[in-house]
Amino acid sequence: MSTYVHWYVDPSFLLFEKHGAQPSLKEETVLGHNNIKLTQELHVIRAHLLHFESLLENFKKSVEFVRDTPNPAMDHDHHQKGKAKSRKLLEKECHILAHEIIRLERTVNMQAMRLQNVMNLVSQPT
Repeated sequence: MSTYVHWYVDPSFLLFEKHGAQPSLKEETVLGHNNIKLTQELHVIRAHLLHFESLLENFKKSVEFVRDTPNPAMDHDHHQKGKAKSRKLLEKECHILAHEIIRLERTVNMQAMRLQNVMNLVSQPT
């Protein structure tokens, strides 16, 4: 009996990866402008970053749960060799996902700092 683990990624992760450079685009725009519409756009981007941070934290908890919680389906394997192989594969996949989550957390932190810099530029008097 084989055990398969399926991972589902929220489309928000993909959206962030695709549009993660938005704060850098705003940096160029904000230097010459000081209007409320731009400020609102920056707050929308910040809201998306906060939502993405929350999704990442939940995904991290899910990976840890799958890794650390005994699974009766995996423990029921009649062949000890198959059971060990399945467990090793599960741990490997969880390790890969944990590293990817760390990478994404660093990206979010960098984007949040850049966004804060842009917001500070907007709030400074010209």
